[in-house]
Amino acid sequence: MAAGRSGQTIAADGSTRIYGHPQLRNLAGKVAIQRGPLIYCLEEADNGTELHNVWLPAESRFSLIEGTGLFSDKIAAG
Repeated sequence: MAAGRSGQTIAADGSTRIYGHPQLRNLAGKVAIQRGPLIYCLEEADNGTELHNVWLPAESRFSLIEGTGLFSDKIAAG
């Protein structure tokens, strides 16, 4: 991984991890993933109140997955 702008880490797989500022209580420890123009994140409104139990290991890698069924002819990051 390489360092990007402050608060970002660029992985070998092309994804960028964007971290919340550690001094902002509501953002400390939070991360979003950017791949190309898309930003992936989980929010409590969509995922319930136990979202704080989800974590993303630093060594996680992402890959492209070819969709099937409704998502055939589509590519997703997984």
